[in-house]
Order: sequence, then C-alpha cells, then structure tokens
Amino acid sequence: MNTEISYIVHKVVAIMDVTYVYAFPIAGQTGVLILTAAPNRPNKNLPSVSDIFAQYPEYRYRVYTEHTARTQLEQGNLFFLHACMPGHLQYCGPDTQAPELLSAAQLHPLLSKARSCFEHNYDKAVSFSRGAQFFLEAGQMPPTAFMLHQAFELAYRAAECLVMGREKVCHRIGTHQQYILAHVPQLGQVFAPEKEPDATLLHLIDRAYHEVRYGAYEIRPEQLTVLQAKLDKVLALTEKQFLLRYYACKKGLEDMVQRQAQDCRPLPELAERFRALLGTGGELAPVGNEEDLRQAIHGMIKNYFAEVQGAMQLLDSLIALYGEVDKTVDNPGLRYMPA
Repeated sequence: MNTEISYIVHKVVAIMDVTYVYAFPIAGQTGVLILTAAPNRPNKNLPSVSDIFAQYPEYRYRVYTEHTARTQLEQGNLFFLHACMPGHLQYCGPDTQAPELLSAAQLHPLLSKARSCFEHNYDKAVSFSRGAQFFLEAGQMPPTAFMLHQAFELAYRAAECLVMGREKVCHRIGTHQQYILAHVPQLGQVFAPEKEPDATLLHLIDRAYHEVRYGAYEIRPEQLTVLQAKLDKVLALTEKQFLLRYYACKKGLEDMVQRQAQDCRPLPELAERFRALLGTGGELAPVGNEEDLRQAIHGMIKNYFAEVQGAMQLLDSLIALYGEVDKTVDNPGLRYMPA
C-alpha cells in the first residue's frame, strides 16, 4: 500500500464503517472503491469523504455498501468485477466475513456474465442507432431524432455502469455528460454547451424524447447528421471503456494463473516428498513400519492429485477465457475495436 492510499484509508475508516477498500489503475488514473457495512446507501459522511479526496485529484472514488457490491457482482457489473480483482484490496475491516469479495475461482464465470451483460445493454443502443438511420433514409426527421435520443441515453447509461458502477436514471443527455465527466472526460465533452451550435443540438435532442411523441417537433437533416456522428463517437468511447476493463480483468486472471503455476511444482515436489519420507534426505523422518509408510504415501498422492486438479481447473478457466475474448471480438454488435 503506497503512502497516499494508506493516508486515504486511515482517514476514511475513521469516519465510516468500512468493510473493504480497493484501489485499481485505470486509464492513467487510480480508482478507489469504498464499501461500507451500512444497510442503505451511505450518504451521511459523503461530504467528508469528498473533502479527503479533494487533496488527491488524480484519484476517482466511489462509495457503495458491501451488499450493493455483492449484488452487482452477481449481476455481472464489470465495474465491480474490475475494482474487486484479487490484488486490488487495500483494506479489510476486522469484522468482515471473508478477506476478499472475489476468489480466483469466481473470476472466469463472473467475467463471462459481465461480457454478456454489457453486450445486452450496448446492443440496445446500437439497435436504436440503426433505427435512426432507417428513418433518416426514409426522410422522417422527428422519428430519427427520437431514435438518436434513445441511443444516446442507452449508450451513456451502459458507460456509466462500466466506469462508475451505477447508471444515472435520467433522460437528459446533458445531465449524463455531467455525471460521467470526471471519470471519462471524452464522454463528458461530446457536446460543448458553451458553444451555440452544440447547445442547440443538445436542446434539440433532449426535446425529442417528449415532443416527438406528444407535440410538434422540427429538426433539419444536417443537424441529424451531426448528431449521428456524435452518437458514433459515444458508442466508440463506450466500447473502448468496456474493452479496457475487460482486458484488464483478463490480464489479472492470466497473472494469477502464472503465479500459481510458478508456485505449483507437483511432480518435482512429490519426488522430494518420497525421498524425505523414505529417509533419503529431507525434513521428514522415516516412518516406523510398512502400514505407516503405506498411509503416508497414500496421503501424499492424494494431496498431489488435488494440486494437479486445482492447476487444471485454473488452466481450463484460462482456456475458456481466451475463447470468450474471441467471441467478444467477433460480436457484430461491437463495432469499434482499438488499434
């Protein structure tokens, strides 16, 4: 634990009932996830937590209850999966039931669920984008604007779950921009409200949600073309955020497998144990009789196969993970891939 994280943990634990603190690198910044034991969303001390982090602007923090984190992990929320990777833990409260929220064995199935969860939400945004293109080609401007609005909103909400753990339930695109700005500045600056052309577009796209259905609404084709280009940017940035975290989790799983492979030497160690058991050198003393020797050998072989089984399970998870990464790359809904 570095000095800054140690200071942050010390200060936060002093004012909140904290169960876990995780710190994780992401896109040149450091994310911090604070989990509390409170049954409801912890609001009382959030201003004090904000004051602590104001001294460290390079850190991006989120505060949730432990119950929320566990629920979101089960539902495939990639933000929590990435944040709670083994190795990111900085603090564990004295009364916690487990030293970490995640074990290595849980990573593969949860990562698979996280991929499916993101694809489901992202593909809905892509579908509305395609619907907008259909109406635009048919010359129907108001339905095009409505479809674009829905695509913007769904894309932002998918991105918010990825980078902040919770989506903003709101229909105003400008509000979504402000909500995500500190965590992903590019997504918070797609529209520049201080510039008149962007302010006009933002006003038009926000009006589309209600007025296309319930009132008169007008928008020009060239304005829709600009909006479609901005939507393409939001979709690309959202997918980039997903891939960034997905591959970080994949890399974390690979590293764990490599470390365990280095630590696990079943065959050489079994031979060394036999030599020790038979009194040919080693730490163990020879056993007293043939039956004791038989039982000792049986126990060592049993332990050996348990170690091999554990190594094979990790290997199976890694092989399956590579296959799922390939599925992600081949998914036609994911249109933007990093260079």
